[in-house]
Amino acid sequence: MFWTRFPLLRLLLALCLGIGLNTYGDWPLSFILTGLGAAFSLWSFLLLFKAHIPRPAYGYLFGALALTVFMGLGALAQGLMQERRAQGVHGAARWWVEIQEFPHPTENTIAASARLLGSWQGDSFKKRAGKVLLYLEPDSAARRLRYGDQLVFKGTIEPLPQALNPQQFDYGAYLADKGVMGTAYVASSRWTQGQRGGWPLWRSFMDLRLYLLEVIRGWPVSKVTREVAQALLLGYRAALADDLRQSFAQAGTMHVLAVSGLHVGIIYLVLQYLLFWLRRVPGGRWLQPLIIAVLLWGFAILAGFAPSVVRAVVMFTFVALGRCFDRYTSVYNALLASAIVLTSADSAPARPPASKACKGCSVSMVTG
Repeated sequence: MFWTRFPLLRLLLALCLGIGLNTYGDWPLSFILTGLGAAFSLWSFLLLFKAHIPRPAYGYLFGALALTVFMGLGALAQGLMQERRAQGVHGAARWWVEIQEFPHPTENTIAASARLLGSWQGDSFKKRAGKVLLYLEPDSAARRLRYGDQLVFKGTIEPLPQALNPQQFDYGAYLADKGVMGTAYVASSRWTQGQRGGWPLWRSFMDLRLYLLEVIRGWPVSKVTREVAQALLLGYRAALADDLRQSFAQAGTMHVLAVSGLHVGIIYLVLQYLLFWLRRVPGGRWLQPLIIAVLLWGFAILAGFAPSVVRAVVMFTFVALGRCFDRYTSVYNALLASAIVLTSADSAPARPPASKACKGCSVSMVTG
């Protein structure tokens, strides 16, 4: 009865089993892809000759192949992650990058995650792919950077740091899990800004987030109140003072400052209440949940795509889609479906840019 009510639990366990086996087995990608191809072929034959197979045997075979496929997908996701880790990008060159996240100030620099687009060795240009973490010298130009801004800088991308002591926190492995392939410190005289790229829709959301942060900074309240409001409403915690962070940590309430599933759940209930009338119009059964899902993803982007928000939005998206069919949607099944999606996500290798030159970037300006 338990397995019947929560069928996605079996698929999730198979996915995690594949990830675990490839973590310690380190299977080659060719082996995994061959196994997945064989499993899909058997699955196709099974569906084709369904009428000639006794029902109990068909059910067992179908379930076994489904578990095998998801185990293979888990192994494939882990293999792609390990391959991406091995493709570290480092060395001295002129690098072309595109800012991917909202830059935030650290103690002595401005940190910005950037997508690697290409590099120049002399006059030779080469496409690149991957993600690097930039530490920019804090000045007025660096503080004005936004999502999608393209930079050319001359410098060295350093390999990820390695843990030197047993049981030490491996910061390099942490960055690798986030897809970062290297880090670079860039002085203010070593980079120049070109055109602005990025996805237009995403760029609009990022500009809206920046505008809302500026609105909150203009509120006639104390500085501490503004910083807490930015963290609670938009998930922006970079401006929090160290003593304020320490106060929340000592009180055991640091989680309050993180935009989380509670916020998303409240927004979902409010949207459901405000848009109840859509269920009464033709096609409203589909329109209301889809509008709610779109608005939830919009909030996730405004919140900086924080992991806690993304997890909750994925889960409530499955809940909303289940309502499209006017069927009972178990929260546990929605949670399991979101776990499957998030466990498999972010494993695809980064793609190089389509363009072959940095339009608007003057390479000669970055002379060093």
